[in-house]
Amino acid sequence: MKIIFIISSLKKCGPVSQLYELLSAQENSNNITILALSEDHESTRLDDFEDIGVDVITLDSSNFRFLSAPKNIRKELTKGHYDVICSQGFRSDLSCSLMDFSYRKKTFSIIHNYMYVDYRDQYSKLTGAIMTSVHAWSLRRLGRVISVSKAVEQNLQHVYEITSIAIQNGVSQKNLKYGQPAKQE
Repeated sequence: MKIIFIISSLKKCGPVSQLYELLSAQENSNNITILALSEDHESTRLDDFEDIGVDVITLDSSNFRFLSAPKNIRKELTKGHYDVICSQGFRSDLSCSLMDFSYRKKTFSIIHNYMYVDYRDQYSKLTGAIMTSVHAWSLRRLGRVISVSKAVEQNLQHVYEITSIAIQNGVSQKNLKYGQPAKQE
């Protein structure tokens, strides 16, 4: 089975680190590809993913070239003949939701956040409200929504009437010591 993960960028952040933990636990990464919509030259996990054998493709679909992203994604999906598409993040979910039904129905979106709260805090109330409406619309068009916790699952259901399945975030065993996170140096 060939799987592709579509993400906004390879920037070192919670969702990208979580994806790294998930993929580094796989015995065989040969059939896994990451498609990042934009490059992140300063704080990137590109080398980490390549070190574990994951193919990485980067598009130049920055915020200003966002409308070309669905076409560029579709081109990569056609070349790779993927069985499963996993999307995470606002830009990735919106891009996937704008593609043909045959692609949308096999797209799983992984939601890591409380949409409105995070968008409002990062941008503004108005921008947060608009982004939340667009993101919720996008999620309803995709094949399946996966929440990283029961709390996120309940928030999606009660606030946005979006059904999802909760699959708890994992924690790297190597970063644990006696049940507590190890200090990072």
